[in-house]
Amino acid sequence: KPFKVKSVRDAKAHGLALLTEERRQSGVFGILSIEDNTVIAAQRSFAKHGVLQEGKRFKAAKESNESMHTKTPSMKELMQNLSGGNQQKVLIARWLLTHPDILILDEPTRGIDVGAKKVVLDTLKKYNRELGMTIVMISSELEELRSICDRIAIIDKGTVVGIKPASASSEEFGYLMLGTSEEAANQ
Repeated sequence: KPFKVKSVRDAKAHGLALLTEERRQSGVFGILSIEDNTVIAAQRSFAKHGVLQEGKRFKAAKESNESMHTKTPSMKELMQNLSGGNQQKVLIARWLLTHPDILILDEPTRGIDVGAKKVVLDTLKKYNRELGMTIVMISSELEELRSICDRIAIIDKGTVVGIKPASASSEEFGYLMLGTSEEAANQ
């Protein structure tokens, strides 16, 4: 049912998580460790009677980053010392750790290498298929969307102009992106 998101806490309470396109400005805490960056959104779940359970917190951060194949010498490594692709993996691990019902990702593979991109996309598919997590992925790369999505919505100026199965032809998506339909173009 519709609701207005008033804060990050409110969104999380409704089972939503968002990874923004501007990760470095709104997601990465460079002077904090990988462990801290990973668990920060789920911090409250690692407290019992007001006492932080360090072991549980560390284990969750480690397992979440292992599932993303994050390359790091240690969970204590500063986030700023990681490559962009590994920083991205940590941020995705952060939101997966909150176990959202709906995970919204804005350009999740922009600026990362091919290997990291494959890990990210494969992990998202796994969470969707095995855990039933709904993944909403925003991307300017149609072929990337076609490789992971069941359905693709084309949005122009804030309006959904069409929704097609990922298996639809490139021409069908092209017509929607041009603001027309295949039928109109053939007349």
